[in-house]
Amino acid sequence: MVCHPEAREKLAEQQFLFDIVGVDRKGLIRSAFLISQASGEGQLKVLHFDSFWFSNGGDGMVLLPRFHRTRYPVALGSATAEQVLHRMMKSGYEEYRRGLTPSTVDRADWEAMVREASRVIEHEHLCSN
Repeated sequence: MVCHPEAREKLAEQQFLFDIVGVDRKGLIRSAFLISQASGEGQLKVLHFDSFWFSNGGDGMVLLPRFHRTRYPVALGSATAEQVLHRMMKSGYEEYRRGLTPSTVDRADWEAMVREASRVIEHEHLCSN
């Protein structure tokens, strides 16, 4: 993860990171990662992962009812994070090893995102969000 520098500097190895987008004032979990390694310091920290969970589409998306948009990470206890991940798996999210493309994502779009992330890692970058 190379965007959101304020979030990166607060996250540590072995923490779950949930990628959430707002939908109808609820938080839709788009994907989740278990941080396996962190390199760098402060806002230049880069988070690494070995696998990630991604929705396979359909109605099985997990929503968080108490969602509010923030540029800073919201901490969940480890038990809560495990419960959310369990809900995701029951709802059809699939675990993918790093380097694999989720079945519900167009391969060309995915490869463009990966190329951009690789380019960004080599240069200082701040998200436009």
